[in-house]
Amino acid sequence: FRARKEGLDHLAQLVAAEARGTIGAFTEHAPGVYEADYRAPLGQPGRDRILVRDAKSGQQADLSIALWSRSRRFSLGLHAGYLSNFARVSGPLAQLELAYRLPLLNERLSLGILLGYYQSSAEVPAADGGGNVSTKLWAFPALLRVTYTIPIGALDLAPFLGGGVLSAASKLRAADTGSIQDSQHSPLLGGGLVAGLGLGPGRLCLTLGYFWAVLHGDSVRGSAAGAHATLGYELGL
Repeated sequence: FRARKEGLDHLAQLVAAEARGTIGAFTEHAPGVYEADYRAPLGQPGRDRILVRDAKSGQQADLSIALWSRSRRFSLGLHAGYLSNFARVSGPLAQLELAYRLPLLNERLSLGILLGYYQSSAEVPAADGGGNVSTKLWAFPALLRVTYTIPIGALDLAPFLGGGVLSAASKLRAADTGSIQDSQHSPLLGGGLVAGLGLGPGRLCLTLGYFWAVLHGDSVRGSAAGAHATLGYELGL
C-alpha cells in the first residue's frame, strides 16, 4: 500500500506525526510529489487517521484510510533447519505447523500445533576401551505453543513458549553387547523467537529456538533435544 500527497514544495521534509499504522520514510517521487510505504496495524480494522507534517515549513495535513481485516486466522507453515545439543545429538530438522490467530490483544496472540522430525547418529569409544559404541536416534517432537507477535517496521518478531511430548526411537550397537533398540516418550518444553517478513502471499520466517527433553531408555539416556534454527514459509488458509 502506498500513500501519496501532492502539491508540496520541492525538497520538503515530511514526517508522519500521528498514525496507528507504521509509515516508512518519505521519498520524493516527482517534484512536489512524495510517497511513503504504509503498513496497517495488526488486527485493527476501521479507519486510521494519518497526520503528516513538513518539518521544514511547519505545514501539516491529514488523511483518513479505511482498513479492512483481510488476513486469515489459520496459517500453515513448513520449516527446515538444524538441531544440536552441542554434544551427541545433532542433525537436520523438519517442522510443520498449523496455527490459529486468536481474537485477543489486537490479534497478536496465536496458538499453534508444531510437529517435527529430526535424526541423529554418534559414535564414541566404549567406556571399557573395547571398540566403539554407535547410537542412532529418530525423534518426533509434538509441541503446542503460544506465540505473541510484535510488529517492528516491516518485520514481525514473535516470542513463543510451548509444551508437548517427544516420541523417540533409538538404537545402540556395541561389539560386546550387540544391538539394543527401544522407543520411549518424554515431556517436551520449547521456547524461542520467530522473525517474519511478508513475502508474496505469505511470510518468510526465521526461527531460533530450544527444545528440552530427557530420555531414560536402555540405548539412549540424557538430553535428546537442543537448540535449533530453521527457515520456513507460512501461508494463510
